[in-house]
Amino acid sequence: MNHLPAAGGQICVLPGVYTENILIKAKQNITIRGCGDRSHITSATPNPVIHIAASQNIHIESLAITADDTGIGILIDNNFTEPVPIANISAPRQRPSRH
Repeated sequence: MNHLPAAGGQICVLPGVYTENILIKAKQNITIRGCGDRSHITSATPNPVIHIAASQNIHIESLAITADDTGIGILIDNNFTEPVPIANISAPRQRPSRH
């Protein structure tokens, strides 16, 4: 996320299991796109897996997201009026096994 230019860009999440807490704050024109259930992001903390704050034109597509038992998968905390398009997201109840 920090390596994207100020104008935005695309992040491709390759197949795999990633333990991450992603904060998208004061960004614009970003698409995060995975490979469906094969791109799985989990959280090991109660923090949101993906937290969008004060950002514009953010798109999230084709991911599997598993939050901590007491956490949130995607938190949209925006003071802008435009929607955040979210498509083809699965939320498995169990954490994926790592092979």
